[in-house]
Amino acid sequence: MSMKEYIAQEDTPHRARAVRKLTGSWARMLQIIKVSFPEEWEKANNPPPPPKPAAKPKPKVYV
Repeated sequence: MSMKEYIAQEDTPHRARAVRKLTGSWARMLQIIKVSFPEEWEKANNPPPPPKPAAKPKPKVYV
């Protein structure tokens, strides 16, 4: 998530500027999350593939 995306969210626990003040930069904060929480990082950055479309029913042939 970029800093602009974070700022656009309404339910963030901290201001983006406060996060940058603690970590030094937004990229550093992302790196800390990636190293400290690798499973959550993968879930957030690699969403599951979209579901396959449902198979169309075969048309009935009346003889």
